[in-house]
Amino acid sequence: MTQKEALLYYLQRMDIDMLDTILSDNITYYGVPKSVFLERLNYIFNNYNLGIEIEFLKLKQKDKTSNIYYLSFDKFEFEPEFIIEEKEGTILNISNSVEVNSQEDVWDLHPWELFFGEDEKANFNPTNDYVITLHKCTIAFEKFINNEIQILTSDIIFNWLKMYESVYNGIENDYLMFKYNDFKELYSTFQFYTDTLKYYKNAKIAVSTFENFDIAEIQKWIDQYSKLFFCETQSLTGCFKEINYTDKTAKLIGKFPNIYFKGDDFISIIKFNELYLKHCESNPEMDGFQMGHAYFLNISED
Repeated sequence: MTQKEALLYYLQRMDIDMLDTILSDNITYYGVPKSVFLERLNYIFNNYNLGIEIEFLKLKQKDKTSNIYYLSFDKFEFEPEFIIEEKEGTILNISNSVEVNSQEDVWDLHPWELFFGEDEKANFNPTNDYVITLHKCTIAFEKFINNEIQILTSDIIFNWLKMYESVYNGIENDYLMFKYNDFKELYSTFQFYTDTLKYYKNAKIAVSTFENFDIAEIQKWIDQYSKLFFCETQSLTGCFKEINYTDKTAKLIGKFPNIYFKGDDFISIIKFNELYLKHCESNPEMDGFQMGHAYFLNISED
C-alpha cells in the first residue's frame, strides 16, 4: 500500500491515529503543519459522529486518472477536496482549490472546510503588533467564554464592547488572520443582540397593551406591531432557551453555551416575539399573505 493509498484508506475510516502514523512531519498540508491539519480533521470527524453513527465515509475520485478526491459527508452536503501531489508513492503536498478574497468569502466557508488562515500557516512569521493584538483578543474573549456560567446584563455587554472597540475596528478587515476569529465572532454577536435592544421599550409597550379578547382585537394588535416585529425584533426569535421570566434571564443558543443574558430589556423583546408569533400562528384570519400585507401597510405609513 502506497502512502497515498493509506491516506485515502484511513480518511474513509476517520482514523486520526493512523493518519498521524502514516503522514510525514516534513511537509505541509493545505499550507499548515501536520498537527494543525489533523486537529482540523479530528474536529470534523468528531462533529460528524455527533450527528450520525457511521464508520466508513464514501470517497469520490474526480476521474480515473486524477489525484483529486472528495470525502463525502452525505448528511451534511459537504465534500472536502484533497488534491494530492506525489512522487514515487510518497506524498509531497495536499491542497484544495478553495479561494478566499474577502471577509464575505470567509463567512461563506463551510464550518468544516479545510481552509486555514495565514496565521495558521507553517511559514507565518508574526510581527510584534500581531502578537500584541492577538493577546488582547484572547484576553477579551476569555473574559466571558470560559468554564464558568456568565450572566450578562446589557450594561456589562455595552462596557465590554466599548472597551474593545478599537481592537475590533483594527482587525475587522483582517479576514485571513483566523486566530482573531473567536474574538471577532463574539464581538459581532454581542453587537447584533445589543443593536436590537434599542427597541425594547416599544416591545414592552406592545406586550402591556395586548388584550386577548377576540380575533378582531388581536388582528388590530398584530397589524399595529407588525413593523416592530418584522423590521426590528424578529431576528432574535429562536435565539434563547431556559428562559426565566421571574429572574429575567435567558440562555444564549449557539456557539457560546455558557452565556446567559439578564435584564428587562432582553426579556421584553423575548416576550413580545413569543406573543406576536403565538397569535399570528393561532389566528385563522392571519395567513401568510395577511401577515406580509400588514407588514407593508405599516411600512408605507411612515
